[in-house]
Amino acid sequence: MRYALLGSLALVGTSVAAQTTPAPVSAEAAYKTSLWGTIIPVTAGAAILVAQGGGEHDRTGAMLLLWGGSMFGPALGYAQTGLGGRASKGIGIRAGIELVTLAAAFAVCGMNCNHNQESRANIVLLGGLSLVAVSAIYDITHVRRNVGRHTATTVSFTPIYAADRGVGMRVALGHAF
Repeated sequence: MRYALLGSLALVGTSVAAQTTPAPVSAEAAYKTSLWGTIIPVTAGAAILVAQGGGEHDRTGAMLLLWGGSMFGPALGYAQTGLGGRASKGIGIRAGIELVTLAAAFAVCGMNCNHNQESRANIVLLGGLSLVAVSAIYDITHVRRNVGRHTATTVSFTPIYAADRGVGMRVALGHAF
């Protein structure tokens, strides 16, 4: 029984020791990822809209680029550094602002609206989209600080066996800045 226990402890101890953590991503790299992950799709979507001009065109692709870039771009740097909760929080804030804005614009105008109501709905949409832009800019400008403040705490449990003390558990705490 002791040999089976020692053998299993050796396997567990080896597998715990063999685990490695990936190299941390710098705050500057996370900032650049957030910045370019927002600028590239938003600029491409705006360029497509400008190139199409007025008239009847399918603007779905351009609008998806604008929406996706403003919604998910700022969160890319957070996700890259392992701050998935902060990335989700930013996406949730922007999604909430967009939903409230669409509901308010629909409440102002509805399905059949006149020119006066349409102007008011456009003002509501412009205000909501400016709040989304402010949220995206906030996330991008604060990614360096948040990554710098991010601390990783690790806990490892290693079973041990000592001839004079018997079976036990070693707990190791690691804290990285």
